Amino acid sequence: MVSSSLNKHIKDIDYNRDQLYKLPISENRNFEGLYLAINELLDKINLAIMNLKNINEKLNLVMDESGIYLWELDENKNKISFPFGRKKEIVANKFNDIYEIMDSFLDKNDKSKFLESYNHYKEGICEKISCEVASKNRAVDTKWFFIVGKRSEDNNKNIKRMRIKLMNL
Repeated sequence: MVSSSLNKHIKDIDYNRDQLYKLPISENRNFEGLYLAINELLDKINLAIMNLKNINEKLNLVMDESGIYLWELDENKNKISFPFGRKKEIVANKFNDIYEIMDSFLDKNDKSKFLESYNHYKEGICEKISCEVASKNRAVDTKWFFIVGKRSEDNNKNIKRMRIKLMNL
């Protein structure tokens, strides 16, 4: 019975609602040491979550001020995500498909330069994606970007995601 009470308390933890959740120690103090150990772990988890949020806020600030855009490219889903909310500045919100984004953002020559660099990297010809491109909107001023990227792999050396930095020049 006590273990089912402990299980219920653990299942009731909702970090989205209450980040400082503590397991109540039972009235008869059964498993008091276990409850205290779990509460200590919850404190460490909460501290780690708060540290990650602070790091994310700082990174967002740096990314906003530096003119660097970070992409994550998922080849399996053929999607690009912009983890720091800067997508609106690059392309319209409706695009997620890799090729739609490239078509909306780069002209043909620069798209082919990027794809050539990307394919060379995928084939192991070079150590990273690296190319200079100009934005498609050249009506007023040409806006140049430098694209650098590397992949993250799973344990079997399969590409999970490509992380690509787009930097204003």
